[in-house]
Amino acid sequence: MTLQNEFSRSVPTAMGARGASPSMLAAELARAGVQVTPQTIYNWLAGKNMPPIITMENVCSALRILIVAAPVLCR
Repeated sequence: MTLQNEFSRSVPTAMGARGASPSMLAAELARAGVQVTPQTIYNWLAGKNMPPIITMENVCSALRILIVAAPVLCR
């Protein structure tokens, strides 16, 4: 499983379990110094784009989740 697939699967599940909306997550990330809009978060959830790794770490911290993705091997 790729990091993008795992992020796209885990984040909406965690948000739903916590009753968190994109606006709530954006506010939580702002408290951690990460400035994103709710629309950006909607785009992540829709798989339209992905945040940088450091932002993913902040998202995981805010939602109290751990994402582990298998490495992708290239030839």
